[in-house]
Amino acid sequence: MTPHRLPPLPLPQAGLPAGREVRAAGEAAEQFTRDGAHVVPVRADLADAGGVETVWKAVEEGGRPLAAAVLNAGRSIGGAFLDTDLDHELSLNITSVVHLAKHVARHMAAHHAGRIKPRPEH
Repeated sequence: MTPHRLPPLPLPQAGLPAGREVRAAGEAAEQFTRDGAHVVPVRADLADAGGVETVWKAVEEGGRPLAAAVLNAGRSIGGAFLDTDLDHELSLNITSVVHLAKHVARHMAAHHAGRIKPRPEH
Protein backbone atom coordinates (compact mmCIF):
# COMPACT_ATOMS: atom_id res chain seq x y z
CA MET A 1 0.00 0.00 0.00
CA THR A 2 1.35 3.42 -0.97
CA PRO A 3 1.41 5.91 1.92
CA HIS A 4 -0.96 8.84 1.66
CA ARG A 5 0.82 11.91 0.33
CA LEU A 6 0.05 15.27 1.87
CA PRO A 7 -0.02 18.30 -0.41
CA PRO A 8 3.21 20.29 -0.39
CA LEU A 9 3.30 22.81 2.43
CA PRO A 10 5.88 25.44 3.26
CA LEU A 11 8.43 23.95 5.62
CA PRO A 12 9.66 26.67 7.93
CA GLN A 13 12.23 26.11 10.63
CA ALA A 14 11.79 23.76 13.56
CA GLY A 15 12.69 23.84 17.19
CA LEU A 16 12.84 25.22 20.68
CA PRO A 17 13.54 28.62 22.19
CA ALA A 18 16.66 29.62 24.07
CA GLY A 19 17.58 32.30 26.61
CA ARG A 20 14.87 34.85 27.37
CA GLU A 21 12.64 33.17 24.80
CA VAL A 22 12.33 30.20 27.21
CA ARG A 23 10.17 32.33 29.53
CA ALA A 24 7.97 33.39 26.62
CA ALA A 25 7.70 29.76 25.48
CA GLY A 26 6.64 28.73 28.98
CA GLU A 27 3.99 31.43 28.99
CA ALA A 28 2.79 30.30 25.56
CA ALA A 29 2.63 26.67 26.74
CA GLU A 30 0.54 27.75 29.74
CA GLN A 31 -1.85 29.63 27.45
CA PHE A 32 -2.19 26.65 25.09
CA THR A 33 -2.92 24.42 28.10
CA ARG A 34 -5.57 26.85 29.38
CA ASP A 35 -7.10 26.73 25.89
CA GLY A 36 -7.32 22.93 26.09
CA ALA A 37 -4.19 21.89 24.16
CA HIS A 38 -1.87 19.12 25.31
CA VAL A 39 1.62 20.62 25.69
CA VAL A 40 4.80 18.62 26.35
CA PRO A 41 7.87 20.80 26.91
CA VAL A 42 11.10 19.33 25.57
CA ARG A 43 14.58 20.80 25.92
CA ALA A 44 17.04 19.77 23.20
CA ASP A 45 19.91 21.16 21.15
CA LEU A 46 18.65 21.10 17.58
CA ALA A 47 22.11 21.86 16.22
CA ASP A 48 22.79 18.19 16.97
CA ALA A 49 21.00 15.26 15.29
CA GLY A 50 20.57 13.70 18.73
CA GLY A 51 18.56 16.75 19.78
CA VAL A 52 16.19 16.29 16.87
CA GLU A 53 15.75 12.65 17.86
CA THR A 54 15.06 13.72 21.48
CA VAL A 55 12.24 15.97 20.26
CA TRP A 56 10.84 13.30 17.99
CA LYS A 57 11.01 10.65 20.72
CA ALA A 58 8.87 12.92 22.93
CA VAL A 59 6.29 13.15 20.13
CA GLU A 60 6.21 9.37 19.71
CA GLU A 61 6.01 8.76 23.47
CA GLY A 62 2.93 10.98 23.55
CA GLY A 63 1.09 8.19 21.76
CA ARG A 64 -1.17 10.60 19.91
CA PRO A 65 -1.28 11.64 16.27
CA LEU A 66 0.44 14.94 15.71
CA ALA A 67 -2.19 17.39 14.48
CA ALA A 68 0.00 20.42 13.82
CA ALA A 69 3.65 21.41 13.84
CA VAL A 70 5.19 24.85 13.92
CA LEU A 71 8.79 24.34 12.90
CA ASN A 72 10.81 27.29 14.12
CA ALA A 73 14.45 26.63 15.03
CA GLY A 74 17.36 28.67 13.92
CA ARG A 75 19.30 31.64 15.05
CA SER A 76 22.07 33.91 14.05
CA ILE A 77 25.38 32.57 15.28
CA GLY A 78 26.67 36.08 15.96
CA GLY A 79 29.83 37.73 14.78
CA ALA A 80 30.93 38.68 11.32
CA PHE A 81 29.35 36.45 8.68
CA LEU A 82 32.75 35.66 7.16
CA ASP A 83 34.04 34.47 10.54
CA THR A 84 31.18 32.19 11.62
CA ASP A 85 31.32 28.40 11.37
CA LEU A 86 29.41 27.23 8.29
CA ASP A 87 28.87 23.67 9.55
CA HIS A 88 27.28 24.90 12.79
CA GLU A 89 25.02 27.35 10.96
CA LEU A 90 23.89 24.70 8.49
CA SER A 91 23.31 22.04 11.16
CA LEU A 92 20.96 24.25 13.17
CA ASN A 93 19.33 26.44 10.53
CA ILE A 94 18.90 23.87 7.76
CA THR A 95 19.80 20.25 8.56
CA SER A 96 17.87 20.02 11.82
CA VAL A 97 14.81 21.69 10.27
CA VAL A 98 14.70 19.23 7.39
CA HIS A 99 15.45 16.29 9.73
CA LEU A 100 12.54 17.14 12.03
CA ALA A 101 10.25 18.04 9.11
CA LYS A 102 10.86 14.56 7.64
CA HIS A 103 9.73 12.95 10.91
CA VAL A 104 6.68 15.21 11.10
CA ALA A 105 5.63 14.76 7.46
CA ARG A 106 6.03 10.96 7.58
CA HIS A 107 4.03 10.78 10.80
CA MET A 108 1.25 12.93 9.39
CA ALA A 109 1.16 11.00 6.11
CA ALA A 110 0.94 7.69 8.00
CA HIS A 111 -2.03 9.06 9.96
CA HIS A 112 -3.60 10.73 6.88
CA ALA A 113 -3.90 13.98 8.83
CA GLY A 114 -2.04 16.99 10.15
CA ARG A 115 -0.62 20.31 9.03
CA ILE A 116 2.78 21.92 9.04
CA LYS A 117 2.30 25.62 9.64
CA PRO A 118 4.69 28.42 8.76
CA ARG A 119 5.97 30.52 11.63
CA PRO A 120 3.78 33.58 12.12
CA GLU A 121 5.45 36.85 11.23
CA HIS A 122 5.82 39.34 14.07
